[in-house]
Amino acid sequence: MKMTIKNSTDYKTTEWSGGKTTELFIYPPDGDYAARRFDVRISSATVEVEHSVFTSLPGVQRKLMLLEGEMKLVHKGHRERVMRPFADVDAFPGEWETESYGKVRDFNLMTCNGAKGRLSCVEAEGDTDLLMPEMLGKEMIVLYVIAGSGKVNDHELGETELMVIEDYSGETIAVRPAAGKQMKLAVSHLAL
Repeated sequence: MKMTIKNSTDYKTTEWSGGKTTELFIYPPDGDYAARRFDVRISSATVEVEHSVFTSLPGVQRKLMLLEGEMKLVHKGHRERVMRPFADVDAFPGEWETESYGKVRDFNLMTCNGAKGRLSCVEAEGDTDLLMPEMLGKEMIVLYVIAGSGKVNDHELGETELMVIEDYSGETIAVRPAAGKQMKLAVSHLAL
């Protein structure tokens, strides 16, 4: 396994009509979201307006999890749901006409061009071993520290830092929160 750690100096933040989006990870490394040239994109966004309309992204599979706030997510003609932080992940095609109601901070996983991904939240209150279910294809794990600090596979990670584990093939990932602390991680498991 090859591990790379990224922090806020590596991220790219842009403004949109309802807030700000921070691109945390894009694959391949020379990918470009604006040009819609990517297989995987992971980002976190703030929604600073009560009502927002999602950008149409035909051919892109989206997964969304809230980090702060509460949101009513409306996929017109498909379904509606109220989302709460860390409790729900909503998966939907990027071409769906989607609107949201509520001011939140969210976490997004986008995949396309044959890439697949799972998104989850892990809350480690003590030493925790993660073992991801096998996926077909070249596997990669991206861990983003939402809150807390500690070690992941003996590498120190703090809040808003991200670890990319390339060439994942079923090894245990050891999460060790700092003494007496909790560590909350957004986990993206990718098959490329």
